[in-house]
Amino acid sequence: MEQPSPPTNSHGLAMQTAFSSWREKLATGLGPYVASGVILAFFIRFVLPACRAHFAPDDMLNIYYYWSRGPLQLTKGLLLFASSYYRPMGGVFYSVLYSLYGLNPLPYHITISGLIIVNSYLAYRFAFLISDSPLVGAATALLTTYHSNLASLVYWPSFVYDVLCFTFFFSALNYYISIRQNGRLLTKRQMLIFTALYVCALESKEMAVSLPLGVMLYELLWHAPARRSWKCVHHWFLHEGLASLIAAALTLVYVVGKTSGSGALVRNELYKPLFSWHRFAESNVLYLNTLFYRSPREGFTVFTLIASWLALFCIAWRRREKHVWLMAFFVVFAPLPIAFLPPRVAGRVYIPLVGWAIILSTLYLGLAALLKNLPPLHRVSLQQLRVALALIAIPCIWTVNKHADRSSLPWMYARGELTWSFLQQLRAANLPLKPNSEIVFLNDPFSDGPSARWNALFITELFYHDHTIKVLLARMMPVSSGRIAAADLVLTWKDGRLMRVGSSVSSEEPFCATVAQRGLR
Repeated sequence: MEQPSPPTNSHGLAMQTAFSSWREKLATGLGPYVASGVILAFFIRFVLPACRAHFAPDDMLNIYYYWSRGPLQLTKGLLLFASSYYRPMGGVFYSVLYSLYGLNPLPYHITISGLIIVNSYLAYRFAFLISDSPLVGAATALLTTYHSNLASLVYWPSFVYDVLCFTFFFSALNYYISIRQNGRLLTKRQMLIFTALYVCALESKEMAVSLPLGVMLYELLWHAPARRSWKCVHHWFLHEGLASLIAAALTLVYVVGKTSGSGALVRNELYKPLFSWHRFAESNVLYLNTLFYRSPREGFTVFTLIASWLALFCIAWRRREKHVWLMAFFVVFAPLPIAFLPPRVAGRVYIPLVGWAIILSTLYLGLAALLKNLPPLHRVSLQQLRVALALIAIPCIWTVNKHADRSSLPWMYARGELTWSFLQQLRAANLPLKPNSEIVFLNDPFSDGPSARWNALFITELFYHDHTIKVLLARMMPVSSGRIAAADLVLTWKDGRLMRVGSSVSSEEPFCATVAQRGLR
């Protein structure tokens, strides 16, 4: 006799299914708000404190460069993007803020902080567009909002070139990919916007020259030619590959312009390339050690650098995900514009950071598929496991940056103290000068580097905001006793104080001792 089957609680099962569905929808709906809140908290904790910092030593040189050349030269530099004019988009930043706020560092820091949060969104948007995963996008945005080893991007306005380059670089990529993902080719108007964004990136910093290769690789991975025949490939280059070809042509014009003539940047020893395997490997090892918080002694070597790249491509091959393939290429070719220059880090790896952030986020969140195979986690959805992994990572990233800041930030604050002290003492003196006046500094405190050596001149002329006032530095050029006697103002620096020298050179008057005594902040 057949036994009757036990009754099923269809109502309870339906309720459980409905509850699970409601929970998934709630998590999906709240996810963007939670992610935005975490990134905002990260921004407030790590980026906004930079508004208390002062100018970097290089800032005085940068501001003076654009101010001394005037707005017409800046406009010409913007229009002739391949000229020897130095990074004109940075000139817009410095010129506008200096004309509005003078030598007050706060507006400069506020503007950079605003650009940083915009860049966080651009990183999210780029990661989301190529991965189709909001979680990968959010994790990428979190990792690029602040990196303690790249704190100079936040604390020193002189790295605004890297920040602006990032802004326009990923604005151009996002604009291009968002159009192509809909299956449409760029119209003439859209092509003009794309190339304009790319030119702005080039005018921010030379790092942007890798963008055409990124666009080409995107097309090859997402919209490859249907066949390998010459006719098909030729058609592909004139349609799908057209934007990258136009960008490459602009890059060629840009490189020729920037490397030609007496004012070429490559004539500066700090930017003179050396095309050798040793320089390439040395630079990339330094970049990886910086991004992964490793010291030179315990960090990557040339062998582990190559092994890491090979491992990336093996992972891309196994996972068969287009965005992992793209980012594997990206982290190798994105540093190429600076890989042969004298090894320095600072903000140079800001753009490659996005590639590593996307790869690490994808692999880390991919652990959810493995965890789901564990018996205790069978009933947990894949999305819930990914969210849990993301939440676990947040305090880890927070702690790493907080710990690294303890050793790096005091030094970064200290780098701006001398410039700020000199400026504050000059401001406290409040000495009125007529046009065409001449100031002589018998001694000044700036001698620690090529970009700061002339800071007494830069600060003084910028402070008075008068192109007719002439400043002479006796430490840098011979100044006769007769010219010193005829000068409208003679100053010197002694024991951390700016002093006025009377008619006799031996007579010194500390006209701003109160500023020096009460401290710099």
